[in-house]
Amino acid sequence: MNANSTVKTPAFRGSGMIRTSTGEKIFTVVNYMFFILLGLSTIFPFINLIAKSFSSEAAVVSGMVTLYPIDFQLGTTNL
Repeated sequence: MNANSTVKTPAFRGSGMIRTSTGEKIFTVVNYMFFILLGLSTIFPFINLIAKSFSSEAAVVSGMVTLYPIDFQLGTTNL
């Protein structure tokens, strides 16, 4: 080969983009959904803990607190 010749690969088309198969597209969508759910499931306990720390003791004990504080109080963290 000389320096002026170019190598054409069958994966590239005129636009320079690589075409993806249907299976690759499905895998990408499933992969994104999996990692989004994994991220949400790992951050939920921290949000719940913060909500409980700003809620009243009665709301926490009764199980009413999930993602946001119930009966907001700042004094629950006092020693």
